[in-house]
Amino acid sequence: MQLDRFPAYYDPSSLRVIFTATPAAKQHLFYLQETGYLKLLKSHPGTQRRDLDSFLLALVAEGAGRLKYGGREYPLQAGQCFFIDCTRRHSYESSSREPWALYWIHFNGPSARWMYGRFEAEQGPVFLPAQPDFWARSFSRIIGAAQSRDNGSEIRISGLITGLLTELLAAPPPPSQPSAPRDGLAQVHDYITEHFTQAITLDELSARFFLSKFHLARSFKERYGLTLMEYQTHLRINWAKQQLRYSDLSLEEIGERCGYKSQSYFSRVFRRTEGLGALEYRRRWQSKEG
Repeated sequence: MQLDRFPAYYDPSSLRVIFTATPAAKQHLFYLQETGYLKLLKSHPGTQRRDLDSFLLALVAEGAGRLKYGGREYPLQAGQCFFIDCTRRHSYESSSREPWALYWIHFNGPSARWMYGRFEAEQGPVFLPAQPDFWARSFSRIIGAAQSRDNGSEIRISGLITGLLTELLAAPPPPSQPSAPRDGLAQVHDYITEHFTQAITLDELSARFFLSKFHLARSFKERYGLTLMEYQTHLRINWAKQQLRYSDLSLEEIGERCGYKSQSYFSRVFRRTEGLGALEYRRRWQSKEG
């Protein structure tokens, strides 16, 4: 752990904690790279970066500023947050008239890119949290855990980051906040979700949504953690499991209704996905009375 000192134009309450995660945390948890709180007495040129393997989540506690990201500029006001992928070119700076105070965490983890993809599919990088006090407390607790660096600090930090991401991704947007337009990948995701029982090809999706096949295949996997066909299979098997538990349909009927023309092929896919046969799944999961 290393604490950095700030220049004279930072308020003395400013604090930065650089945190080196253990190999186990990097493999299994959301892990912290850096956290802190800064309060400016006057503005400065700001921060510009790219190609940093990190995700940045920040809360503007006071003042105002701006973020440049993805070829756009976003004004920032007190109470707003921003969430960005730092491998991309970005910059952010305080307003000269209203110097800001800012909480931040740089973090990463095995599921961080997938979580960021879910966030990006729904909205832009700047958002207004539904519970600003919860966010400020969470940032403060992360800073405290990073400073203490005891045996449980990495697990506590991972839990706090998980709480922030859960609040961000699971909470509905405020009624006054319009939904961001769905991008091409999100539209493909929605289309497969609605039509998972049908035969869907990469060529068809590419033509329908005006996306190159290479970009579509690679970017869908990066965002959602599954290939296009794996996602369709996931939906089919999930539907089949509901039928196995709560209906009397035969395997042939279930396989056909979820998109498989051959019962034997459906059975092979089910076993490969679940690790046991469809009839065995039905036997184990169907409730018995008496």
